Amino acid sequence: MLFPAWGFFIMAYVNIGANLGKWLLIASFWSRMSQGIACLIIAVNRCSAILYPLNYEKIWNKTLISIAVFVQIFAGAPFAAIAGNKEYLWYVNISTAVEYNIKLDDLVIEQNQLYWDQIQTLKVIWRNSSDRILIFLVGFVVETSCCVLLIVTYCIMGGVLWYQNVSFF
Repeated sequence: MLFPAWGFFIMAYVNIGANLGKWLLIASFWSRMSQGIACLIIAVNRCSAILYPLNYEKIWNKTLISIAVFVQIFAGAPFAAIAGNKEYLWYVNISTAVEYNIKLDDLVIEQNQLYWDQIQTLKVIWRNSSDRILIFLVGFVVETSCCVLLIVTYCIMGGVLWYQNVSFF
């Protein structure tokens, strides 16, 4: 959903309407969460290959691979469900509305005078600020957890590889 925020494809997003824009935003949240979890699963897979090279094939059997693929695809679903149950508004920069001849009743727009000077041109905003805080807090916790676990996983891999390299000589 960064394209309309920075001025790309404005009329396409205006024409598809706020409902489809909301679903595109939800799909964006879903994919962001799933991407973080997928990186973590791949790191764990590589770490297990380094730590247990002889048992790697037994550990990553078809069942575990199927579970990992399922988790990678659907990990963002709960986050998307939380985000999808919130109310959204489209905000438009007044200069963009004038430039593209967008009538203010073409979109669901709350006229907030503080927004008119914003750089971003068209974006979807949560109606309630508490919803925005909840969404970003949940996203922050999940993404931070993934980052910490990735760092731990890579430190373990690096330590094992360093130890094997030192003991080899």
